[in-house]
Amino acid sequence: MEGRTLNVAPTSGSIARPARALMISPILPMRSSNGLAMRMALFAEALEVEYQLDLIVIPVAGRLTGGAAVSESTSVSIWEAESETHFRLLSQIADDEERLAAFRRYGKPSMSSALSQPVLNRIAKIVAANRYDLVHIGRSYMLPAIDAIDDDVPISVDLDEDDYISTMSMADAAMRCSAAGQAARLVAEAEAYDHLIAARRERLRLCFVSNEPARRTLKVRHATFEIAVSPNAVAIPERIRKRDDGCTLGFIGALGYWPNVEAIYWFVEKVLPRIHARSSLRPRLHVAGPDAPESLLRRARRPGVDILGAVPDLCDFYRNITVAIAPIRLGGPALRTKLIEAGAHSTAFITTSVSASGMRATSSPCGWIAKDAAAFSDACIEALENSAERRRREQQGRHAALMFYDRRRTVSALGAQMAAIGRRSPPI
Repeated sequence: MEGRTLNVAPTSGSIARPARALMISPILPMRSSNGLAMRMALFAEALEVEYQLDLIVIPVAGRLTGGAAVSESTSVSIWEAESETHFRLLSQIADDEERLAAFRRYGKPSMSSALSQPVLNRIAKIVAANRYDLVHIGRSYMLPAIDAIDDDVPISVDLDEDDYISTMSMADAAMRCSAAGQAARLVAEAEAYDHLIAARRERLRLCFVSNEPARRTLKVRHATFEIAVSPNAVAIPERIRKRDDGCTLGFIGALGYWPNVEAIYWFVEKVLPRIHARSSLRPRLHVAGPDAPESLLRRARRPGVDILGAVPDLCDFYRNITVAIAPIRLGGPALRTKLIEAGAHSTAFITTSVSASGMRATSSPCGWIAKDAAAFSDACIEALENSAERRRREQQGRHAALMFYDRRRTVSALGAQMAAIGRRSPPI
């Protein structure tokens, strides 16, 4: 989206002006297609409630095509994401142990490497020229941007999840697969996330996460951190009219994200054969999402599994599936947008305890939660065979989306929080 041009020249201090905010995001904020992009869009829209917003996108989490989910009055500047020289050099060290030791000395997560000194200098110039009342940073790996911001400017950050816990869970999975070298690197990444937060937390006015379990685990390690829970949210569509065949499972998510890819591997190789062995059902699986790697296309190539790529119409996707699945096993406490989205589209879901850990408790279940492959296959069979129970959970999921995860209400509440932490408001 074309908006205002981002100002790089100092402005006069004598002119009355609206409150101004800068948001630094690792991905283009969008209303659909990617959970992280959708969360960044929530914060961009909330900031626009009270501030004239400038948006800088440094696409370390992926480059999306399309228009940003911001108003025409918001300036959008998309920069190149190129790793700093130090990180590129240490990545070329041939010996595994020496490379790991160099990475530990580097002291930042790999995804922070795009915030090189030239990038920080460019941010500093923009901040100096615009006298922002608030700077908001999306995700922990973007925190080095703080080094370019004057001490008197209030700063907030959205961590979304606890990256330390999430990355350690992937390290544990690597160890279970006897990949000791990969596990050691992931442990170093996890420690780098935590070091980054600890080193810069005194500069932060407020931190956001998407769910209460993530807030609790972060507070254990960062007791003085001010952390607020702002849940993921979706636009609630009109109730859709299903036209599925009663035997189609659906997964939607960014397929360049390893936990999503691993989830599909696990489901296709461990769960689907159990469904076939224990029932006469032969469900189809529709997998939607961009950036599917070749390895997924190869391993998922079997009868009844369709890799759809990015889908242009979410309502149409949910209209044509019977049950949504989210077999995610890697990561820390999280509130998966795909579960909220399924509920909003009147579609029951089957998921794991990892994927559902951040959801609000409801009086009756919105879906099925399974602890292992056997339980997941049993849940799929029940969900497909018991249409009455499936429809009851569809209704409960939509009710939960309306009550807790409605985008309009979330943006309104978040906008009020953002207004309260700006330069023109007293410290919280």
